Amino acid sequence: MKAPPHPDPRFLTLFVDASFCHRTHAAGYGAWAKKAAFEKGLIFGGPLPRGISNAGEAELGGIALALRFLLEQQHLAGLDRLMVQSDSLRSLQLIARAVPRVRIAKHAEAAAVTKAQLTPSAMEAKALVAIKARVDRLDLLVRHVRGHKRGQQRQWVNRVCDAEARRHMVAERARLDAYGLRNAESD
Repeated sequence: MKAPPHPDPRFLTLFVDASFCHRTHAAGYGAWAKKAAFEKGLIFGGPLPRGISNAGEAELGGIALALRFLLEQQHLAGLDRLMVQSDSLRSLQLIARAVPRVRIAKHAEAAAVTKAQLTPSAMEAKALVAIKARVDRLDLLVRHVRGHKRGQQRQWVNRVCDAEARRHMVAERARLDAYGLRNAESD
C-alpha cells in the first residue's frame, strides 16, 4: 500500500517497533519514516546492541537507533517537526518526561501518553540521552499507536516494522547462538 504524500516538507513521521528474544536477549528494531521527499516512506532497521534486558528497553533503544540512522543519513536536516509513534506506551512516556518541549499527539484509538513518574533503567537512561540530543532543535510530538490490531488500514505500518524488527532479532539471535553467546540468566 502506498502512503499518502506528506504535505509539509519540514515534518517527518517516524514509527518504530522492536523485537526481543527472552532466551538470548537478542533484539532488533524496524522503522518507517515518512516525509515529503519519500514517495512511499522509508523502511529500515537493524540489530540492537547487547545489554538489552527486556522488551521495553528494546523499544526505546529502537527509537534511539532509528533517530541516529535518520540523523546520519541527513533525513532530519531541514526539518522543524518530528512525530515519533510507537506501540510502546512506556517508551513514549519516558520520552515525554525527558524531553522538556515534547507535545503529546492524541489518537482516538490510542492509549493516553502522560508524563508519568517512571524510573528508567540504566539502558533506558542512556537511550533517552541519545534521543534528547537528536531531537534537540525539533518540535517533537509523540503518539501512541495500538499495535497488532486487525482490520485497520494504518496497521500495515505496524506489521512492516514488526516484521523488520523480528528479521533483525532473529539474525542477531542466530549469531549469538552460533558463537555460544547467551543470556547468563538462561544458562
